[in-house]
Amino acid sequence: MKTYQGILDAVEQRKYYFADSNNELIDYLKIFDLIRQEGYTAFIKWDGGREYEIYTVMITDLPEDVDYIRRESSDLAESIRGVISEFIEVIWNIK
Repeated sequence: MKTYQGILDAVEQRKYYFADSNNELIDYLKIFDLIRQEGYTAFIKWDGGREYEIYTVMITDLPEDVDYIRRESSDLAESIRGVISEFIEVIWNIK
C-alpha cells in the first residue's frame, strides 16, 4: 500500500526549513526520490544536444482519475517543483 505522509513531511520541511537553501535542486530531487520509493513510476528525461536543453519530469501510476503528471522545462528544478506540486494536490485530495 502506498503511503503519503513521508512525502508530505518532506515537502513541508523543504518549505519551512530549506526556503533559503542554495541547494533547491538537491532538495527537490530528494523529495522526487521519496515519491519513487513509495512505489510510483517517476522519471526525469534529458533531451539535450539542441540550442537548449529540455527536461521532462513525469510521475505515473497515480490514484484516482489522474493517469500521469508531466512537466517540461529547460530548468530542471522548475520542472520537478511543478510535478511535485501537482502530485501533492492529487494525494491531498484522496487523504
